Order: sequence, then structure tokens, then C-alpha cells
Amino acid sequence: VMAVPAYSDTVVLDVVVQGQTRPRTQVDMSPQVGGKIIYVSPQFVAGGQFSKGNVLLRLEKADYEVAVLRAEAAVARAEQVVVREKAEGQIAAEDWEDLGRGGQASALTLRKPQLAEAEASLKSARADLDNAKLQLSRTIVRAPFNGRISERFADIGQFVGPGTRLAQIFSTESIEVPLSINDAELRTRVLSGEELRNAVQHFGRIGVGGDLFEDPCFIVAKTQPRLGMRIDFGLAVCQQRTSLGGLAFAQL
Repeated sequence: VMAVPAYSDTVVLDVVVQGQTRPRTQVDMSPQVGGKIIYVSPQFVAGGQFSKGNVLLRLEKADYEVAVLRAEAAVARAEQVVVREKAEGQIAAEDWEDLGRGGQASALTLRKPQLAEAEASLKSARADLDNAKLQLSRTIVRAPFNGRISERFADIGQFVGPGTRLAQIFSTESIEVPLSINDAELRTRVLSGEELRNAVQHFGRIGVGGDLFEDPCFIVAKTQPRLGMRIDFGLAVCQQRTSLGGLAFAQL
């Protein structure tokens, strides 16, 4: 018979959690103005890849160019009125002095209210011109970030209005891996939210497609753990290292 002395010690058991990679940013792309689509980029297809600022669509711009011309004409008219009111105000001041009436001429006599109105109209006309140019620039639909197209809803020749869904796009700059710890794993290793973040950041490993990465970009706890409940958190890793839809795991 052999006897071995018993002793107590602290043992830390690793817990492996896993989840499926997904994009952290996924949005519906929509135009801010309406019009007929006259150009689509070769990348504007399901699965197409694009960079931030790339032109994906162009809308017919003739109506918006006409609006800019009309706004420019309105600015020119308003500027002419301001020049005329300034000249008439100066003439009125000279006439007052020539007549020798003495005293201070009233603001109305010097046409100051008319000049103020003309200057306000000029500011309004310039604002309308800026808005017309802005609307014209929005006929070009650009990519808001580096990414891919997951689904396309519009094509060349189609008329679209503001807010129409053109495509669903997602960013390829970073991804999110939803992970969770169940009740059994909680009994093995009960962690607070801060401890969980530190565990993955300093001691954890991430695996995607068989490759291990020691340094995840960052981790964000979504719920605080309590006994008998799951811990759900999101883990973001660099997109260059991973592929969307793949299985990822973290070892705590």
C-alpha cells in the first residue's frame, strides 16, 4: 500500500469559447438625392471590394446643374441690388448735405433699411447656391469606408429617390466575434467583467482558421456576469488576419 500526502493548491483551468466572425460595421447604402442611375462601378456587384472614397454610382445631374445656374443668377441679381442700394444711400447723404437742412438724416432717408434688406437677400441667395452645389455633388455616390458589397438592390437605368436602398455594404477594416461563457464554464472560472477583459487581453489567445494570435485588438464586455447566467461579450480582431464567417475561439 502506497500513501501520498494530500495538499491543497490553486488550479486555474483554461476555458475556450468560440463564435463566428462577422463585420463590426454593416450598413445600407442610400443616396441623399433622387435621379436615374447613369453609371455603376465594376465593383458594384455582390462581393465587390472597394476603398473609401471610390465612386460606386452616379446619378443623372442635369436638373441639379440647372439649379446651380439659377442659383448663380439669383446671387448676381442680389449683388446688383446691394451695389445699387449703396450708391443710392450715398446719393441721399450728399443730397441732404446740399439742401442744407442740418441735423442728422434718418436711417430711412439714407436708405439703410433697404441696404440691410438687400444684403440679407444676398446672403440667402449665396446659401441657396451653396445648397444647389451640395445637391449636385451628391449625385456621385462614394464608398464611406473600405469594404465589400454583400447584396445589391439597384442597377443602371433605375430611378431612385433619397433613402432608396442601393446595396448592403460592410467594412473590412475590423470584425466582431460574438463569444459567450455558459453556466458550466462559469463554475470553472468565474470572472468579473474587468477580469474577463484582462484575461483575454493579457493571457488569452485567439484562433481563426487554425492560426493563433496572441494580441487581440480589443475586447468589449456587453453584460456583467452573475452566477447562473451567461457572459456575452464581443471580441474585435484585425480584419487582415481573419476572414468573415469563419469560426474563431478565445482561450481564457
